[in-house]
Formats: sequence, C-alpha cells, structure tokens
Amino acid sequence: MKEHLIRTISFVTWLVICTVIFHKLQIHATWPAYLVVIFFFNSHFDISNLKSIFGGGAMGLVLGYTFPTILGTLTPVMGPEYAFYALIAITLLIILGLGPVAHYLFNPVTFAYSLLALINIGEVQEQFFVWLTTHFIGGALCIGGIYGVVKMMNKYLINEEKEAA
Repeated sequence: MKEHLIRTISFVTWLVICTVIFHKLQIHATWPAYLVVIFFFNSHFDISNLKSIFGGGAMGLVLGYTFPTILGTLTPVMGPEYAFYALIAITLLIILGLGPVAHYLFNPVTFAYSLLALINIGEVQEQFFVWLTTHFIGGALCIGGIYGVVKMMNKYLINEEKEAA
C-alpha cells in the first residue's frame, strides 16, 4: 500500500509538472499528450506498447485530418446525415481492416484519436500539426517522467526486499 501511494503521488506530481510546462509553452490543447498517458497506464507501463500508442495516435490524427475533406465530398451526394454515417463506416473499415497488417498504426488507439479529431472537426485541419507535435513531444515528456518513476520505484522495492532479507 505504501508503494502504491508513493507511486501515485509521484505520477500526479509529474503530470502536474507536465501541465505547468505545457501551460508555460502556451500549449493548451494537451489532450494528445495525455491520451498517450492513459494508454500507457492501460498497458500496465509496458514500454513495448509505445509503438502502438504513438503510431496509432498519429494515424488517428492523420485520419481525422481527412474528415472535413471526406465530409465535404460526400455531403453533396448523400446529404449530411448519411455522409457522417459513411465517414464513420469508412474510418472503422480502415482501422479494423488494416489492423492485422499494420497493427502499430491501426489499433484501438487510432480509433480514440480519430474520434477526438471528429469531435473537434472544426479545428482538426488548423490544429493538426500542433496536435501531432503535442502527441509526440508532449506524450514523450509525460511518458519519460512516468517511466522514470516506475524505474525508481522498482529500485526502491528491490532495496527494500534486500534490507528485509
């Protein structure tokens, strides 16, 4: 329990520091970085999943970047409602269909990022490079600190076990 509390406080402290850094750098759309953190937590801090997290997130943003163009093309033909449904179907077909071939780029992370791009469709083309940069650099900043905390805690636990023996 003590280790969990120390780890939790360390994670929270690091993520608040990251928030301060983002704020001082005038980066306000930080969700691409924090989604990396969520997926890293979900993978139980397994660094072998980082390729899928970063690759899938980037691909989700790339797909999201195309959404306004796709909707603009389909809407005159199908109407806005059916164009939206077609966009969802196309996106899911791409992600699910290409997943077995290129899992690092097409996976559930891809879906999450493309969904957030869809929610923010009015901003996606204007903010694309900011979001992509925040995803990679901000995500790496957050994960680097978290990974450091995990390593530090593992050393601490090993030392505790040696002292107890």
